[in-house]
Amino acid sequence: MKNTKQINALVSLLDDPDVKIYKQVKKQLLELGKECIPQLENANFENELNSIVKNRIKNLTHTIKLKDLLISHKKWIQHPINLIDGAIQLDQYFFPNITYSFIQKEILEIVNEVSKGFHEKMTHLEKVKVINDVLFDDYKFQGDKRNYHSPENSSLGKLLQNKKGNPLSISILYIEIARQLNLP
Repeated sequence: MKNTKQINALVSLLDDPDVKIYKQVKKQLLELGKECIPQLENANFENELNSIVKNRIKNLTHTIKLKDLLISHKKWIQHPINLIDGAIQLDQYFFPNITYSFIQKEILEIVNEVSKGFHEKMTHLEKVKVINDVLFDDYKFQGDKRNYHSPENSSLGKLLQNKKGNPLSISILYIEIARQLNLP
């Protein structure tokens, strides 16, 4: 991990009016990557900065997070073990307050509830009926017809929070539940 003092020094130089200095600072911060995001965000919230500096911080943070997403998503695309992992990566970029652990915890709770309704001699079709009952009757998941094209409806985390989503997010949830229950 780079020295926090060094990162803070670079962040403090973002208000330099000399464009050459700004470009050099920007380059160094981009090379550091997501490691410098906490200091960028702290500077943005803790200091009274002019709009130019706030804009610079916002753009740098966005660029670093996007670059990190593209790298991790490219790795996932090359080796997509689970569909949910790719969905969560995208979710965390667009909705950073929704954590991986929250999504996993919520899904595990649903999986545990569904598995209570299973017994040994059930057919796959009977198990699908149990999943449907738990998801749509017990948990009240549903499609959002009013705001169908809202980005929140494509978010797995928002689906778990609001119980509303689009067919894609509901399908991803359904696939993950079936996967965790070892259903084909």
